[in-house]
Amino acid sequence: MEIKQRDLANIDTLSAKDLDEFCLYWNSGPGRDAEKEKAKALKLGSEPDYPRGLYNCCALSCGWTFCDHRYENTCLLCDEEDTVRLKGNSIEIVGLLLNIAIRERTLAQIGEREYGLVLSGGGAKGAFEIGVWRWLERTGLIHKITGISGASVGALNSVLISCASIEEAEDIWLSIRQDDLTPVNWEALRKGAETLMRMAAGTAALPVNAVMMAKELSALAGGSVFTQGKLSEIVKRVLERKIPNHRIVFSCLARQSLQKQADPPTELL
Repeated sequence: MEIKQRDLANIDTLSAKDLDEFCLYWNSGPGRDAEKEKAKALKLGSEPDYPRGLYNCCALSCGWTFCDHRYENTCLLCDEEDTVRLKGNSIEIVGLLLNIAIRERTLAQIGEREYGLVLSGGGAKGAFEIGVWRWLERTGLIHKITGISGASVGALNSVLISCASIEEAEDIWLSIRQDDLTPVNWEALRKGAETLMRMAAGTAALPVNAVMMAKELSALAGGSVFTQGKLSEIVKRVLERKIPNHRIVFSCLARQSLQKQADPPTELL
């Protein structure tokens, strides 16, 4: 596979540290011994197709070498000592390296601007927001955020960012299952379904979807179809903590607050 010169030029902007971290993560992943993986790497000359001239090799400015196989969708990344640190699918690797190059260029252009962070709802998708938080910590951008807001599970993560550490937040999310996010009050659901069927007496019985009918059934059941479950436990773990003085504007918006206000209340924390 032939790599475009424009793509190689972008990859050439990466530092040896960027490439080293990328290779360690690609080979080892989280929780594995990166140094042992690095020690097992072979020299470029040991790669079977290299002596046969089947790789196009490009020396990068940082001292590393990018080698692209002439006929297969395979590439190599070699460090300054010609050690093959990575071997894999060319399309995947080039795409990821280009993303890193674009990210580094974007970070360099950010300057001294301040930003607000908005976290959406979506149940289990809230776990991805912890990954965003980890990236913000790693790049130092977390210190440029002066305002934070969230809806539903995003509001929970907003509080975690304000009151907890990234490690604690990751532990919390690793202990959560999908059922913890939307636990169903089956007794209330049963009562609501029975009431609905009595109201529709004489018609064909239709299957009731717990999620789609929850809003309608809640009123008929005389209570909530969904319970707070584990989410309430998580909130209690951080509820009484003081929010550190990070000068982040945190606004809590409830349903009653949606009416237009001349001066919406906020606190500078």
